[in-house]
Amino acid sequence: MKYCLMLASFAIFNLTACTDDGSATKVKQEVTVLDSQLRALEKTRQVGNVLQQSTDERQKDLGLE
Repeated sequence: MKYCLMLASFAIFNLTACTDDGSATKVKQEVTVLDSQLRALEKTRQVGNVLQQSTDERQKDLGLE
């Protein structure tokens, strides 16, 4: 009887531990107070990259490189 109880406990533990409810693969995105500032910084970096590319192309066209 003792072995049956241990075997049943082991089986239940394995079945519940191995179920795929998707919680392990889902990435939970946390919202912080600084999210708006971080988005603004990312946009600024993108605009800076565009301006730098434009400047590089202009210098190349003018033969300043």
